[in-house]
Amino acid sequence: MKKIFTLISAALVAATVGAQEAETFSTVVTDGDGNPAIEEHFAAINVGGAEDKVEIQATTSVKLEARAGQAIKEIDSEGNVLEWGAPEWQLKNRGDINFWWIQGGGVPFVGYGVEEIITDGEPTGNYRATYTYYTPDGLSGLPVNGEYVTLTPDKDGKFKVGFWANKGNSRELWIVKGSDKLPLVAGTDFHVEGYCNGITEDGVMKYLDDIPVVEVVNTETGEVVNRNIIGSAEYDKGDIDDEGNPKYFNMQNQPKFGYLFFDGKANETYYIFGQNWQFGFQGFEFTPEAGQATGITEVKTDSFNATAPIFNLAG
Repeated sequence: MKKIFTLISAALVAATVGAQEAETFSTVVTDGDGNPAIEEHFAAINVGGAEDKVEIQATTSVKLEARAGQAIKEIDSEGNVLEWGAPEWQLKNRGDINFWWIQGGGVPFVGYGVEEIITDGEPTGNYRATYTYYTPDGLSGLPVNGEYVTLTPDKDGKFKVGFWANKGNSRELWIVKGSDKLPLVAGTDFHVEGYCNGITEDGVMKYLDDIPVVEVVNTETGEVVNRNIIGSAEYDKGDIDDEGNPKYFNMQNQPKFGYLFFDGKANETYYIFGQNWQFGFQGFEFTPEAGQATGITEVKTDSFNATAPIFNLAG
């Protein structure tokens, strides 16, 4: 099927070791009428039920797992889930630049509990779930439910992941290594390019080649405790005002969409998710580093002996 995807199309298999080519996977395809549709593995989740994730060999080199997520609809006082919401992928688009992505339901969490609902200071006898979210200490675990995506390459290479981040203020975006449960550092280990809603020049949406991230500083220690928040930042326009100062776009609490760029290590699993929001996933491009085998790279044959006897089919 024809892909609707803004990443550059490329062959999925590199023919030689020295000429690695990009491998691409898209969550959005076209149906028989040429309309955008959810890729078949993801679409299968929409039927609901207990199973809410996709596990596929997305490209030659990369395994993908994506969980649509289930929200806890009803829970009892002992913390037993009485009803889960059915998982579902939704197809969405930023129409003016044809940026399609899918989004699941359910905030990713590493654990959950229960609390009684209090109304006007009085207990109601009704209960709701509370959630424990990932924190970047290497100890809190990885999501067990809610929407997230994992990518596991079988060789070193570079990732370009299409994403949608709804809003920005205090919305944390994580790319976490499964091996140590620690995050990549935004601006150092990965960077973001793309668009911010409302950032335009001459009425045309502006592509930002390096979307800034916010540094959150512990006011007591002065330590930078988080560099993974997308939003509440200013972007240098490259212009100078009448007083000789740089002009900025104020990005504030606006949706961001575009690409995450980071290096992938062989056999490492990368979890990509929003801490308290649903990550929008478009697909990815993975380019193996040169010099790594992508299939058959050499065929060995016996050396030729000009004096050796030659036999036909009859012996």
